[in-house]
Amino acid sequence: MRHRGTISISVHPDHQSRGIGTQLLATLLAQANPALRNLGASILSNNPASEKLFRAAGFQLEAVHHEAACINGIFYDEKFFILRRHSEIHV
Repeated sequence: MRHRGTISISVHPDHQSRGIGTQLLATLLAQANPALRNLGASILSNNPASEKLFRAAGFQLEAVHHEAACINGIFYDEKFFILRRHSEIHV
């Protein structure tokens, strides 16, 4: 769909907690195509720092897929966040 976009950010563990993710997200949001009405992000439940980052940028929890990912035998929920850039609705 041409009116939605998905954002994904990954910062190497050696460089986390330095504001790099915040800068990356701010740059992505500033340069995102203005025609995109909604921007989404998918975050695993084992990544609270990423969830905090996206919430601080205005993303809201849209849905949760329980036990959607299995990493090293441990199941994690996948949380879907959305940033609505245009609130008007046309039917």
